[in-house]
Amino acid sequence: MVRDKIFVLVLFVFMGLQPTFSQNLSSEDKEKIRYEAASFIGEFELLLNTLALPDLSKLERDELIGNSYVKSGNQIFTNKDVVVEDDIDPNYFSHAGVKDVNVDRYLRDLDIFYLKSETPTIEFSNIIASDVKQKDYVYLEVYFESQFKSKHVTIKKPYQKTKRVATLMAKKKGRNWEMLIASVVFYDPLVHKVNTKGKILNILPAKTEVKPTLTNDPLPTRSGSSSSFVFPSAKIVTIGAGLGYGFGLNQVGLGIHGQYYFADYLVGQMGFHFYEKEDTQKNWSFNLNANYYFETNSSTQPYFILGLNVLKQTVNPDGQANSKSFSGLNIGAGIDFEQENNLVYFGHMKFATTESTDLKNHFLIMVGVRYKLKW
Repeated sequence: MVRDKIFVLVLFVFMGLQPTFSQNLSSEDKEKIRYEAASFIGEFELLLNTLALPDLSKLERDELIGNSYVKSGNQIFTNKDVVVEDDIDPNYFSHAGVKDVNVDRYLRDLDIFYLKSETPTIEFSNIIASDVKQKDYVYLEVYFESQFKSKHVTIKKPYQKTKRVATLMAKKKGRNWEMLIASVVFYDPLVHKVNTKGKILNILPAKTEVKPTLTNDPLPTRSGSSSSFVFPSAKIVTIGAGLGYGFGLNQVGLGIHGQYYFADYLVGQMGFHFYEKEDTQKNWSFNLNANYYFETNSSTQPYFILGLNVLKQTVNPDGQANSKSFSGLNIGAGIDFEQENNLVYFGHMKFATTESTDLKNHFLIMVGVRYKLKW
C-alpha cells in the first residue's frame, strides 16, 4: 500500500500535476479557480483568432500550435492528445454527431480550412463555470457558446452557433492557480444541465464511452458534477417565505427570512416566524441560523440547520398584556429544490429549545419558496 501511494505521487510529479489528496481547498481557492477558469477560455479564443490571421508565416503558425500543448509560456492544453470534438467542419455543430480529433489536428484543420481574416471572426460568449471538483486532481467544467463568423474553405455551408463544454485542470503555483484545458466537447443536455442565466445546475456522468484526455490520467472528457455555481465573485442572497406548523405551540405560522451565501456550502439565515394569534396569547420568534449544504449531483440540495432562536410570548388573560422573551437553540434539517428561474422551493424541520414557563421546547415543520438574487 505504501509503495502504491509513492508510485501515485511520483506519477503526478512526473506529469507536472499537484497531487491534491494533500490539499484542502478553501472557499477562496475555489473562487479563484472559477474566476481564472472562466477567464482562461479567452486564451483559447485568442489562439483560434490568431491562427485565423492571414499574415502569419508557416513557422509562426507551427510554433503557435506546438506551444499550445507543450510546456511553454503559451501552453493552454494539457498535452497533444487532448480530445476536441470537431467544429471546424460546419457539418458538426452539436452532440448529435461528433468527430473526435486531437488538439494538434484540430488546430491544423483550423489553419488550413478556415477562411482567414484581418479582424477576429471567432467569438466566445455566455461563459459559465461549474463548481470546482477535487479527486486526485482539481478540475472543473466551463460552458461557452462559440460562433465562427467566417467560412470553411471547401465546404459551402454556413457555420451555426455551437454550445461547448471545456474541462479544465487547475494546478496551484505559489498563491495563484494555473489552468490547462483537458478536453473540449459539445454541450449535451442529457449530460450537462446549464442555466444560461449563470449557473451549471448539474453535470452527470456521461452515458457514452469514456475518453481519456491525459495520457496517464483517468480524467474523462465529460465528468464530474456541480450542484450550485454562480459567476465568480458573485454575491448571493435569497428572500423567502413559508407556512409552517409548530408542534408544542399547536399553532400555524408564517415565516419570512433572508439568506446570505458565505460559500457554496455555508449560508447564514435570519428571519421571523409569526404564529397564529389566539384570544389570550400570541407568539413570534426570531431565528439566526447557519445552514450547511451537502454536495449532490442534482439541483436538489439537503442542508443541516444549527442556530439560535428568541421566542416572545404575550399573554393577555384579563385585558392586561404581559410579555416575556425566552432564548434557545435551533437544530434541524431541510432540502432545497432549485429551479432555473431563480426560484428555490424548500422544506425543513426544526427542533427549538425554549425555556418558557409553559413550553420547554417545540418542533416546527415549514414549506415555502425563496427567490435568489446575485450581483
